[in-house]
Amino acid sequence: MFYYLKSVEVYRPSDGVWSSVADMEISRFRPGVAVLDGLLYVMGGEMEEPVVYNTVEIYNPNSNTWTTEILSRNGERTYSGVVIDRPHHFL
Repeated sequence: MFYYLKSVEVYRPSDGVWSSVADMEISRFRPGVAVLDGLLYVMGGEMEEPVVYNTVEIYNPNSNTWTTEILSRNGERTYSGVVIDRPHHFL
């Protein structure tokens, strides 16, 4: 059984507590995840049908909001990975 989630929780190691934050815009299965400059990037992944996403959702913990951008001009990704080293983005 697979789970397609848009819910997100944050863990605070200082007090050992998990807390819910704002949901992503879409449910994802097997996305790639990275953190850079205090922002959480959730990219690629799949939906219930055999369709792969071509978007990245970016979470800002200061505002508890998500923004969505296109991941790549040359196709969708599942099991995505990314390194962001401004001004270059490597997939």
